[in-house]
Amino acid sequence: MAIIQCPECKKMISANVETCPHCGNVITKEKIQAFKKKQRKTWIFFVICFAFVLSLSLISPDSDSTNITTTTSTQVTPVKEIVTNSSWDASVYQVKSWLKETVKDPKSLEFIEWSKVIKNKNGSSTVRVKYRAKNSFGGYVVDNKLVTLDSSGNVISFKDF
Repeated sequence: MAIIQCPECKKMISANVETCPHCGNVITKEKIQAFKKKQRKTWIFFVICFAFVLSLSLISPDSDSTNITTTTSTQVTPVKEIVTNSSWDASVYQVKSWLKETVKDPKSLEFIEWSKVIKNKNGSSTVRVKYRAKNSFGGYVVDNKLVTLDSSGNVISFKDF
C-alpha cells in the first residue's frame, strides 16, 4: 500500500482512497500529478537558490581587490596585492591584526574609519585608521593613526594623524 500526500491538506493518506479522510477532498490522478509537478518545481527552485548562495559563499571578500600584472618575456602573470582594503568594510587585515596585539584591551577595539590604501614609490603602503579602544584607566579613547606597511604587509611605522 503506497502512501501519498493529500494535495489539499498535505496530510499523508493511502494511495487507494478516493477521498481524503482528513479534509474530504476528492483524490484524482490528475490532482496528484499536478501536485507532484508543483512539488518538483518548488524543489528545483530551492536547489537553484541553494546553489546560488553556495557560490556566493565561495567567493572571498577580497576577491575584487586590485591586481598588478607582471610581464615576462613569454607570459603575463597576475600578482595579487598583499596590502589592500577589504571590499566588505574597507579595513586592512594586517593593520587590524597589529592593532589587536598592541592596544591595552583588544576586546574593546572598535574600528570607525579606514582610508584607501596608498601605494608608495618604494613599494610600501600607507593607510589611515580611526578606532576606539579602552585606555589603561578603562575609559574609551578615539585614536587616528597613519600606518605604513612594507611590501610583505608588515607594519614598519605608525604615527598620529
